[in-house]
Order: sequence, then C-alpha cells, then structure tokens
Amino acid sequence: MFHNARIKLTLWYLLILMIISAAFSLTLYRLLINEFDRFSRMQKLRFEHRLNIEVLPQPNRIKINQNYPPPDETLIKETKKRLSLFLLTINIFILTVAGGLSYFLAGKTLQPIKKMVDEQNQFITDASHQLRTPITALKSSLEVSLRDKSLTLPEARKIIMDNLTDTNRLQNLSDSLLQLSQYQQSNTTIKFEGVDLNKVISDSIRKIRPLSQKKNIIISYSGKTAYIQGNKYGLLDLFVILLDNAIKYGPIKSLININLTNTDKIVIVSVEDQGIGIAEKDLPHIFDRFYRSENVRSQKQTNGFGLGLSIAKRIVDIHQAKITVKSQRNQGTIFSIIFNRINS
Repeated sequence: MFHNARIKLTLWYLLILMIISAAFSLTLYRLLINEFDRFSRMQKLRFEHRLNIEVLPQPNRIKINQNYPPPDETLIKETKKRLSLFLLTINIFILTVAGGLSYFLAGKTLQPIKKMVDEQNQFITDASHQLRTPITALKSSLEVSLRDKSLTLPEARKIIMDNLTDTNRLQNLSDSLLQLSQYQQSNTTIKFEGVDLNKVISDSIRKIRPLSQKKNIIISYSGKTAYIQGNKYGLLDLFVILLDNAIKYGPIKSLININLTNTDKIVIVSVEDQGIGIAEKDLPHIFDRFYRSENVRSQKQTNGFGLGLSIAKRIVDIHQAKITVKSQRNQGTIFSIIFNRINS
C-alpha cells in the first residue's frame, strides 16, 4: 500500500516540478528569442541607415561591410535551435535528478504515516490477543456450566466468582487501553500549567496507600517543593503506575523510597523498590506495549497486561522529560524521571 502511495506521491512531485521547470524554460526561451529578434532588427535598421547616408569623398567614405555588417539570419536561426536544445537537455537532466529526489522525499514524507499505521495495526493485534484470553475463558466456563444439569448452587456461585474475576480483568484492560490512547503524543487536548511535584507525589501516595497496606509495604517520602510545567492528572497517573509496579512486584513488609532532587534547571524524582528486579535482557523492552518479563510472567499472583510502563513512558514523553531505570534481579529497581524545572 505504501509503495503505491510513494510512487503516486513521487509522480505528483515530478509533475509539479516539471510544470515549474517547463514554465521557467519557456519564459527564458521567449525572453532570449525576443532579445535576438530585437538585436537583429537593430542591426538591420543600422545597416539600412548607413546605406542612406550621402556618399562622402573617397578618403572619408565609411566602410559599411566592416563597421556595420548585415545580420546573419542563418546564425540567428542556428543560435535559436541550439538554445532550444540546451533548454531541453536541462529539463531532461532536471527530470532525472528530480525523479530520484522526489522518490526519496516521498519516502520521508510517508515514513511517519507508515510508522503510525504500523503501530496502530500492532496495537490492534496485541489488544485483540490480550482480550481473547479472558473472553475465551468466560465463554468456555459459561458453556460448560449450561450443559451441566447437575450443577449445584455452591458450584454456580464459584463459577460466577471466577467469571467476575475475568470480567474485572477485561475492565482493567479496557481502562488501560483508554488511558494509553489518551496519552498519545498527537493528543493536543492535554493542558499544561505550573505543577508542584510535591503535591502530585503526595496525592499519588494517598491514592496507592490501600494497596501498600495490604502487603505492609512502607512508602518513604520527604516532601520537597518543586515546580515544573505539566499536566497534574497525567503526572498523578505516572507516579501511581510506578508505585503500583513497586508494590505489585515487591515483597511483603518491604520499603519503597521516593527521592526528589531539586537543582537550578532540572528536577529528578526517583522511585526505588526492593522487588524482584528486572533482568538485563528485559530492560530495553520494559516500555513496550504488552511486554512482560519472564520472571513477572512466572508470578501467578501478579495481574497485569504489560501496559503500565508503556503508559508511563507516553506521559514522560509528553512532558518532554526523560525516564531511566536501574535494576538487578532480586535486588530491586530504581526508576528516575528527569523534568525541566520552572521558577515557582
């Protein structure tokens, strides 16, 4: 599809360039031809004027053929022919060079569109794959239950509870997909303002505290005032995602440390946990959609679809910030976000 589009766009570029080139060449040709004709006419007039001069004595007679020779029509015609051939050669050269450049430019023009379409197709494929599993489980469970005529009430209640779990997974997945689409970089509806990171981090801790209390995990943070230009709701989602991951993959009765470093130009927020860590081979892929490392997939008690860090990366990119990660297996993980600071 994109190859055909590239060819068509190349032809359109060529058509526009050749119309401009042909118009310029024709205009130049007409101007030069007019100059040749004007020169020829002037030469004729001067020659005729000299012929009408009264004949002078022999010593003072003007040598007409030497000073004002008559115009050479053959030479003028030959010059016009050579000019036409020269302009035609130039246009053929422009057509050849412009063809290659137009094809290259068409590829560069379509590259962002192709990338966006490829990402969209990959997103649809991944989302369909993730949706298929809980939907298939729900359908199979209901079909088997309907065929079982000896189904008891306690068994029916258990089936309903299992189906409710799958329904909640579907709801979480749809919410994550909507959140991911909300933070597309092309989304222009996100408003930025001066935001105090201290308040955002404190709000995210309060929001995530019920989950940390279930595992007796302590979140340590000493508040510091720091202002950046951003969207407070997006930043709240960012830190909730990082804290949720730290709690989800952290051991019971562990510690999560949040540190804020404030300098003249940047603000660095780091979230450090004591969890299972990330293998070195998985680090380059942790921000990919639906990516889950091998040690995470092996933990059956953890629920997730691999969208959280992808959403976090989108939020960071929208804020023109930078996120880095340091981690080792079974030694915890440190996520650091570097923001540009503004004066309060």
